[in-house]
Amino acid sequence: MAPMLRTPLTDLLKIDHPVMCAGMGGITYSKLVAAVSNCGGIGTVGAIGLDPEGLREEIKNCKKLLKPGVPFGVDLLLPKLGAGARKTNKDYTGGKLHQMIDVIIEEKGGLMCAESISPGDLENKRRTFSCGFSAV
Repeated sequence: MAPMLRTPLTDLLKIDHPVMCAGMGGITYSKLVAAVSNCGGIGTVGAIGLDPEGLREEIKNCKKLLKPGVPFGVDLLLPKLGAGARKTNKDYTGGKLHQMIDVIIEEKGGLMCAESISPGDLENKRRTFSCGFSAV
């Protein structure tokens, strides 16, 4: 068998292959996420459209389908809001960003992908990184 391709991504995420299944809301739920992760890449739950309890349920479903110790991630779509933001931007967490991050931390998602956490949102950055999360 040929040796695995090692990259900074495989080292960071502790995966076998530099393959990342993007968190696409409405598409990347537990079955696809687990399939990608179980094959050596990293699957990512698309959290758009989920409330905190729906996200918790998806994470638990992923864990049931994953081989022991296999990583997966959660993707939050967080466009800039408020002053200086585009008028078309909206809060995809329904005002529940803190609760969504709480769920990811409590359920130990391992990887958090975020379209953007605004530079001023240091509290959420500290919360995720202090729990040992990788972030991309």
